[in-house]
Amino acid sequence: MAAGSQTVIEVEKAGIEIKTIRLKANSQPRESMSFPGFRTIEIIDQEWDESSFAEKLERKFLLVIFQTREDGVEVLHKVAYWNMPYQDRMEAKRVWEETKKRAAIDAKNLPRATESHVAHVRPKARDGEDKELTPQGEMVVKKCFWLNSSYIAQVVESL
Repeated sequence: MAAGSQTVIEVEKAGIEIKTIRLKANSQPRESMSFPGFRTIEIIDQEWDESSFAEKLERKFLLVIFQTREDGVEVLHKVAYWNMPYQDRMEAKRVWEETKKRAAIDAKNLPRATESHVAHVRPKARDGEDKELTPQGEMVVKKCFWLNSSYIAQVVESL
């Protein structure tokens, strides 16, 4: 095993989540940060403390940040450890609980980025055919939780 892959395994064993952030030339994130998908049919019977989103947000993150230079070349900008502050985890929990509540009523109407400064829900699927069954018996594109790109920009700025 190569030395680099051994280091990654050790980081993962320590419960540290590695996340890559790509910044545009203006230092703004290219995208929001995604987390593993969830099934709406399962989230309605779940509690926050047993959710994969909660488990991920409790971890320490190793952020590997790349920035696109003016000439279009992407370069390593910064590497830093980061823990999500408690109040932001509580806001993510609020979004999760709102998602749970709405999923039971209408799984097509889940929290958007404009509803929270921290997190939102949106599709994360291989393609338009990567669908799941909702509690309402409809097929919809699979979804996941995302940290808002504006929130990620604040995080990067604080490092």
